[in-house]
Amino acid sequence: MTADLPLVYYYLQDPLSITLFNDLIPEVKPQFRLKFLTSEENLLKLMRYKQASLKIILIELEYNQENLSQILRKLKSSPYSKDIPIIFLAEDVHEGQTKAAIDLGAFSVLEKPANSEFMKTIVELINILIM
Repeated sequence: MTADLPLVYYYLQDPLSITLFNDLIPEVKPQFRLKFLTSEENLLKLMRYKQASLKIILIELEYNQENLSQILRKLKSSPYSKDIPIIFLAEDVHEGQTKAAIDLGAFSVLEKPANSEFMKTIVELINILIM
């Protein structure tokens, strides 16, 4: 039953990622439920409530240090999301930005090409992390 599967939030700004994930679902068989969120407001609103099945938060951003810092601080200050791994997906990643994100509490920052092979890798990574 899918309601029993771990939950992963995916906050994104690029609708292409939703299409890529949906096209891959039959092929990669994720071991989790994926909830797409398209606004920072919705993501932060959901973090006000305990979600026992929430295991990972994926955040796809245009790499903006100020925005990244603000989101991470808010997520890490919530008692319901402070211990949940946050993985950032960004198109242009620099070593200094990655270190800053990790220092602020991100689990990882991955450089994102918008293609199906990358999305398969993300699904496989999440399947491993939620075990």
